[in-house]
Amino acid sequence: MKYRPDECLCSKFLYKMNGNAVEVKNVSFSYTGRPVLEDITFSIPEKGFIALIGPNGGGKTTLLKLMAGLLTPDQGTISVFGSPPKKAFRRIGYVPQEIHTNKDFPITVGDVVLMGRLKPFNGYGRSRKDVDIVRESLEQMGVAPFHKKRIGELSGGQRQKVFIARALAGKPDILFLDEPTSSVDSQSRRDLYRTLKELNNSVTIVLASHDLMMLSNFVKSVACVNRTLHCHDNTCIESDMADTYQCPMELISAKTLRPGAAD
Repeated sequence: MKYRPDECLCSKFLYKMNGNAVEVKNVSFSYTGRPVLEDITFSIPEKGFIALIGPNGGGKTTLLKLMAGLLTPDQGTISVFGSPPKKAFRRIGYVPQEIHTNKDFPITVGDVVLMGRLKPFNGYGRSRKDVDIVRESLEQMGVAPFHKKRIGELSGGQRQKVFIARALAGKPDILFLDEPTSSVDSQSRRDLYRTLKELNNSVTIVLASHDLMMLSNFVKSVACVNRTLHCHDNTCIESDMADTYQCPMELISAKTLRPGAAD
């Protein structure tokens, strides 16, 4: 599907009017004819921090990839800061669910993050500015002391912070994170969420997660994705919403349920 010029102009006008970082309108997507997402419509304000929850196979990762410009919707439109995602790529940071690394490969943490400074058509940069931004990104994620270590020497939680630092090195205005804590312990998850909450002062954050019990203390809103989408403007989730959208109830702590929503 190609974006028409009038759609792009309309998206930019809406962005100036409402200031939303992301606008998703009537988006549907399928893999080889199998529907994955149907008629998704929602928006994310600038400096929003939203968690996408839902069952495995419900479409969370696909929705992230659509917003990041890695996939194109079959129907509907998506705008990021008033432009189609592929045109807004310089403002987007994306960290996939699993980044397979060869633990024996001799690359340092600093060099991994420096990859985030790669520029299309301009190659691999190592200017003074690049080095300063890499150091800043490492410090933001609390992994600056490891900059000379090999990436394979770090724990799972530390590596995840490095990969987010790599995304931050591109100086994005929005971060899309797919299951950033899927392979780390509870303390590392808590530390990462605290760091993300601090980053949210300057960056819009969208993440897919199964960890709402802990995450609900940090995010500003929740969207349940299971082919369709229900967006809630805070972290309270009613039990009927969980039933309707088949969001696993074990993900939902007692504090996230509205009073009287559960028997």
